[in-house]
Amino acid sequence: MSQPTLTPSQPPLLGSPQEGQRGVRTLPPPPSASKTPGWRPTAPSRASRTVSRRSKRSGRVTIVTTDAPRRIHCESFLEAKVAYVLLARPDIVDVTEQPPPVPYQDEAGRTRTHFFDFRVTRSDGTRVAIAVKPAKVVRRRKLRELLHRIAAAMPPSYADAVLLVTEEDLSLALVHNAMLIHSVRRGRCADHDARVAALVRTLNGRVTVGTLVEVLGLAGDGFRAVVRAIADGTLTVRGRGRIAYDSWVAPASLAAADGEAT
Repeated sequence: MSQPTLTPSQPPLLGSPQEGQRGVRTLPPPPSASKTPGWRPTAPSRASRTVSRRSKRSGRVTIVTTDAPRRIHCESFLEAKVAYVLLARPDIVDVTEQPPPVPYQDEAGRTRTHFFDFRVTRSDGTRVAIAVKPAKVVRRRKLRELLHRIAAAMPPSYADAVLLVTEEDLSLALVHNAMLIHSVRRGRCADHDARVAALVRTLNGRVTVGTLVEVLGLAGDGFRAVVRAIADGTLTVRGRGRIAYDSWVAPASLAAADGEAT
């Protein structure tokens, strides 16, 4: 399988000082689903093991998915970047971090286990086990050879393929666009999305994102709606740079018809 390619202000957290306790503030009570219909509790992580909270060499990141809010715990900033890219891909319908371990035998015949960083399910039903490591670690530990051994021992029911991802597979534009897509999917507006879809149906060629935003008359909300149309596959970006107001886009149907690379 080839390597993956893809094309906020802080709210107040503290309440008023308690009477008699100058300078001491208390957290507000948790929201009630009955009083705040737009709020949904976040489902827990599906990881099969607990992610270590401490590390001297890497960060810890928790991502909340958008459509069905669920926590995804990442053990490094590199893993978080990969998670954003996976979540942004229209051909991936499920992302699970730290799936159950795979048993295998090392060169000495001893039974060991390996935890993949992610296991994803694609829209065609195939599943891919993904290992994420810095390129220098891959070379130093001969990780490609190890993954070949693990893949040979992996039962077909676990995954259909194994993929190794390093920072060399992630361009700055790729990660930027994935994080942008994740951001605009939060607070989705059905009316704005419908207006973009109607506008796209009138197009017979390519146009800039900025032109679409101007026609929509929604300012920043229009930009967010256009990016959602890109993420959902209604629009296709021409080129591989960062999605911006000067990016050229076209209806996906036209891009498929003329075979132009995106």
